[in-house]
Amino acid sequence: KRAGLRSRIAAANAELAGLYQELLRSDVDGARKARDYLTGRGFVDGTLEVFGVGWAPEAPHTARRHLHGKGYDDELLLAAGIIRKLDSGRILDAFRSRVMFPISDPTGTRTIAFAGRALDLDDGFGGKVPKYVNTAETDLYKKTEVLYGFGLARKSITKADEAIIVEGY
Repeated sequence: KRAGLRSRIAAANAELAGLYQELLRSDVDGARKARDYLTGRGFVDGTLEVFGVGWAPEAPHTARRHLHGKGYDDELLLAAGIIRKLDSGRILDAFRSRVMFPISDPTGTRTIAFAGRALDLDDGFGGKVPKYVNTAETDLYKKTEVLYGFGLARKSITKADEAIIVEGY
């Protein structure tokens, strides 16, 4: 049962990663600003594609609606950390108005989580939003057990017999 849940979470995450990539290339609110930010940081189209970088718009139900349309229910989306339920009972996408970095398992074959980078750190109420937010820990994702990009680097690490590990995405 647990393996089935992990498989469904990975499938929902993969679907969502594809949506976020499409949204980064679109005219949806904030996408141009995200592309400009990424270009300014030296990202080129090939790098964005290899790492699956995307954009989560400000709209509060983009991921939820898309994944409902693909047959995923709120129970799974909550278990995956894709949506969150507020104390008021209101349900919102966990990531909004953020550049999105899909996080893969060590084999690089499954999307197990996301990291989202805010472009505007002002919350509009005189406070600050966190610069980076990761998927909450799930049955599939334990933050302390994952190195971002390891699946892409495995072969090179083995060939060179060394690795350089840095902080950040």
